[in-house]
Order: sequence, then C-alpha cells, then structure tokens
Amino acid sequence: RSLLDVGRWRRFADFHSVAREHQKTVEVLERAVRHISNSGELWLQLHSEQELAGSPLLTLRQVFGRCFLALNNDAQHDPEKSQTMQATMQDMMLQHADACRRAAQSTPTGEDPAELWKEMRSTLERAVSAASAPGADGAFCNA
Repeated sequence: RSLLDVGRWRRFADFHSVAREHQKTVEVLERAVRHISNSGELWLQLHSEQELAGSPLLTLRQVFGRCFLALNNDAQHDPEKSQTMQATMQDMMLQHADACRRAAQSTPTGEDPAELWKEMRSTLERAVSAASAPGADGAFCNA
C-alpha cells in the first residue's frame, strides 16, 4: 500500500535531493515510477533530478519518452485523466526544452550546439501545439 503513496516517494526523494545526493534521488524516483507509472509529478521530478545528476541528454530523452508512454497508457484506460495527463505532458515538454537550452548553452567551445537548439525548438513547438489544440486527445505525444 505504501508503495502507491506518491507523497511518501516524493518525501523520500526530497530527503536525498536536499542532501545533494542526486544519483540516489534518481534511483528512488526510478523505483517510484515503476510502482506508480501514472504519477506525472514523479516523472517531472525524475527528469529534473536526472539533469541535476549530470545525466546526458540521451537519458533525459528516454525519461521524456517513458513518461509519455506511461501517461498515455493510463489515459487510455481512464479517459477522465486525459486533461491532467495532457497538462503534465505539456509541463514535461517545457522542462525538456529548458534542459536542451541549458545543454546547448554549456556546449564546449568548438562543438556545434545546433542539434540541441533544434530539439529545443521542436519540443517547444509541440508544447504550444498541444496547448492550442482544442480537445487534444494526447496523440501529439509521440516521444
């Protein structure tokens, strides 16, 4: 029962995050989303902590994609959750776009950040498109 308590997982993750144990926080959040895959707040926190732990953008993309798959699956089984899922996915897109911006800005001299800027723009366009689509059904979320 306690494994399905989002608040408990968040407190456990926050304990490690405050101590700047970002890798441990990531491990806790990975376990949390395995148990509660429909929790948007846990997915958002996992994406953020992965970045704080210094994970490469490829890992952030994987979290981004896994989040969309999990939330889309949950919304298909419970249509009442569709609006919440769409809002969480939009938050995830904006968070991921910001991670791309930070990665592009910290690209070492001599390396081309063009692909990172392109990914950032593409992700922002998806977020805007999702927000402006009346009655969007979540189909925009093909990560």
